[in-house]
Amino acid sequence: MKRNLLIGQSGGPTPVINATLAGLIRAAKTLSEFSGIYGLAHGLEGALAGDLIDLSGLADTTLDSLVQTPGAALGSSRKKLDEAEYGHVIEQFRAWDVGYLAYLGGNGSMWVPGARLLAR
Repeated sequence: MKRNLLIGQSGGPTPVINATLAGLIRAAKTLSEFSGIYGLAHGLEGALAGDLIDLSGLADTTLDSLVQTPGAALGSSRKKLDEAEYGHVIEQFRAWDVGYLAYLGGNGSMWVPGARLLAR
C-alpha cells in the first residue's frame, strides 16, 4: 500500500541542507513506494499547525536551483515536542497518510523521534 513521504528541516540551515532536500525529492520521485512527497513548513511547527507543502511536482530545474540555494527552503525550526503535542502531530500524520518521515538537520535534530511518532 502506497503512503506519503513527509520531509522536514530542522536546526540551523547548513550549506548542504537544501542539497540534501533536493536529492531526497529527486530520489523519491523515482520510487513507486510513495503516493506523494510533502514538506513540513518550519519542521515540527508545521506539523502542529497543519502546514504542508506539496513537493511532488517540483521540476528538475527547480531541484537543480535548490542545490545551489543557501538556507532552509522548507523553513527550519528548533521545536521540541512536549508529550501533549505528540498526539496532535500523530493525528496530522494519519490524516496526511504519512508512512515515511525524513527529518533533515544536524546533531540537535537527531533527537526527533520519528519512529516514535509513526509507531503511535
